[in-house]
Amino acid sequence: MSSKSSINNIMNRILEFSKESGMENSFFLHIAPNLGKTNGREILKYACEEDVGTTDIQFMLSGSLKESGLLVLLNKYLEAKTGKSPFGDNFNVRNAPKSIIELKDLCLEKIQDSQMPMLIGIGDTVTSNHSEDGKEWLRGGSDRGFLTLIQELGKQYSKDNKVVLVDSSGGEVDRPSLSTKDLKGISDPYDPLKFNTLFSDGPSSYINWFNKLAEARIKKQR
Repeated sequence: MSSKSSINNIMNRILEFSKESGMENSFFLHIAPNLGKTNGREILKYACEEDVGTTDIQFMLSGSLKESGLLVLLNKYLEAKTGKSPFGDNFNVRNAPKSIIELKDLCLEKIQDSQMPMLIGIGDTVTSNHSEDGKEWLRGGSDRGFLTLIQELGKQYSKDNKVVLVDSSGGEVDRPSLSTKDLKGISDPYDPLKFNTLFSDGPSSYINWFNKLAEARIKKQR
């Protein structure tokens, strides 16, 4: 048995122990990078040539998903701007909807077109790999969910939202990178998630871009 499988089994046992202790639905296992989900659980990505596979298995509080956090940030932003929280004062990641469709629908129900800001999503962990039988694409990654939500909200609200992917390792980690145009291991020809910008030179290129963006915004506000 591989070390990753052993760790996964240990973490699953901790998850079961939490249920036995009366804390069912309080925690979940986050596997990064992953190959999406099956039966509500993230799929372990095994290492292979040129891909280190899953590196982190984390025991996390239920609801602590980036796409849920996006709505929490929107709720806080609009409260500060308009004086009213569209999702309510007690809205948080624990009581937020779980699926992309439900999160999007909640926004469409509660946020007017004129109130929705343009959103820019920055991620570094997105995966896409063929299943073992080669019949389907297994798409996952810690950032896929919230980047997809930002993309879909842009379509629904006719906003020029941006989805940005950064090669955060700068080639230091043996995994699929942005060095190849086909984005093998990251995306696929049928992937509904489309990136507007790719930063292939590591964190420094993204940091430089972010600084220039901040400077331009300050000048515009003066």
